Amino acid sequence: MTRLKAFCVGVAILIIGGVARSVATIAQTGAQTASITQTGPQTTATPARRVVHRANPTYPADIVRSRVDAGSTLKVRVDAAGDVVNIEDAKWQVTVYSDSNIPDPAAFWAAKPGEAFVLASEAAAREWKFEPGDGEMVSTVSFAYRTRGGGSSISLQGGFARGAADRGPLAPMRVGGNIQPPQKIVDVKPVYPPEAQAARIMGVIILEVTIAPDGSVADAKVLRSIPMLDQPALDAVRQWRFTPTLMNGQPVPIIMTVTVNFSLQ
Repeated sequence: MTRLKAFCVGVAILIIGGVARSVATIAQTGAQTASITQTGPQTTATPARRVVHRANPTYPADIVRSRVDAGSTLKVRVDAAGDVVNIEDAKWQVTVYSDSNIPDPAAFWAAKPGEAFVLASEAAAREWKFEPGDGEMVSTVSFAYRTRGGGSSISLQGGFARGAADRGPLAPMRVGGNIQPPQKIVDVKPVYPPEAQAARIMGVIILEVTIAPDGSVADAKVLRSIPMLDQPALDAVRQWRFTPTLMNGQPVPIIMTVTVNFSLQ
């Protein structure tokens, strides 16, 4: 498997089992979600400032039929009253899949689709309201847009206290950019089915796995299939365990691809 990355307004191509996925990447990734990390002085005497009003981002209407996923990251400045007063350092990522609806890829990228997601994210972020504090603070807000399953939701992470209305699972972040692959600490080898060995069926199974905050495998699905070997690969991978992935000191769920190789001597 070959993975190439190009930053700014470049295009990366990820080949998985003969299926090409093009990815325009400027930053890390992130059902519409938002995650937040807070910078600035936080002491015992100065508790984290909770979000008291939040807005879901709206998927850009002129892009939704394209069936692409996207993410954006913004730095927001919040004043002492809790209002967002400035937004800067916007970064975006758009992911195009093999089943995305893009008849003319050149025209699609020429239209700069990432900017539409940044504008949608800025519009949502400006509606957010935080608890009042002693002064200004700067936070990083990440929005993710997905066209495949699930509705809109928001999860908070980092330095913010989470109220009852804010509790909920964090959306998994895809490995790449600033998110490094975790280290496998428990490895379970797959069982090679005797019938597959007799038929000399070999090859590499590619799977997409969701790693829970504690490092366990929460979900796994096959991206590149060898029918007689898929289930043994899934059974093995679901028993793997990884080091937790931390963002601002907090464990978070992630998504990444893994491979399981079946070979005969």
